[in-house]
Amino acid sequence: MLRIALPKGRLKKTVLQLLGPQAPDAEALSSRKLLLTQGPLEFLPLKDADIPIYVERGGADVGIVGSDVLNESKADVLEPLDLGFGICKMVFCGKPHTSLAALHASGQLRVATKFPRTTLRALQQRGLMGDLIPLYGTIEVALLTGMATAIVDLVETGRTLQENGLVVLEEVAPISARVIANRASFWLRRHEVDAFLQLLSTRANEAGYAHFPLL
Repeated sequence: MLRIALPKGRLKKTVLQLLGPQAPDAEALSSRKLLLTQGPLEFLPLKDADIPIYVERGGADVGIVGSDVLNESKADVLEPLDLGFGICKMVFCGKPHTSLAALHASGQLRVATKFPRTTLRALQQRGLMGDLIPLYGTIEVALLTGMATAIVDLVETGRTLQENGLVVLEEVAPISARVIANRASFWLRRHEVDAFLQLLSTRANEAGYAHFPLL
């Protein structure tokens, strides 16, 4: 029996729709029970940031999480499937008529973000140096108050940027929902894992999501 880590965050609704009859119902998910059993699968509802850790350490065989959380994590897990939904972008944002290169050249590059590991990699890939400011909550305020000269965050509609007079400076990466697997489970219980991946892949295809196998 596979133990599946389910996200409590923005991906929850779509994941439950994909699981269909095999999904735990809303009442079960909202209860205080840590472990839920539905048919041949056991479901563990977790905060997004906890899912890679639980999967890596064997607390769950398979998990579903956004690639933003996965890229930020240090967990050593496999990524067998990109489900192709929850699409948004992670971007560098700033005030109009500026650029990362100009801020770097003037020694004024200070980037506030909820994703410090991902942001550091993005800066290094561009050959840029500056201060990294890890923040959680309303990141835009750091730029508006002068604490930072740029921010890195997820953008779905762009409305927040417009309301704060900000623009996208550069794209860091597209973000989507991923299935991740514990390495031992993936190879030792390949038949069960493959069956679950096929279930999700089929339903993602039926829903019109552009999913891609990673392994």
